[in-house]
Amino acid sequence: MYRLPENFDFELLSGCYLETICFGAQVTVFNFKRPQHTPGIRAYTVSFAVEGGLIFNIGEHNGNRDFGDPYSSAALLNLILSDVSSVTISKASDLKISFDTDDHLTIASSDNDEFESCTIYLNDGEVIVI
Repeated sequence: MYRLPENFDFELLSGCYLETICFGAQVTVFNFKRPQHTPGIRAYTVSFAVEGGLIFNIGEHNGNRDFGDPYSSAALLNLILSDVSSVTISKASDLKISFDTDDHLTIASSDNDEFESCTIYLNDGEVIVI
């Protein structure tokens, strides 16, 4: 896993909600957006492409994304349109996204420095690989 930059903005999802989730063979993409209050102004968006471990606590569903079992991801659908309450570091260097519903996602860090666990695509075009 690559390290978060020292100047990582933990407020990058402030005011955002989870707009869509995309499921791939070895990736889960979370697209976050801020409500657009003024027509004609480009909406603020941030995407997380999670290639590594993904742990979730959603209501009574506690588990992780198992790429070999597509049904392991069903609980994630409950997060669509949920507002983000915070982004923090949990445990060693896991990135935790909490929602106002008391649910959360944890992007698990990898012990292997050769592989990334997540790519973050920021609104301004910047890309962060962790």
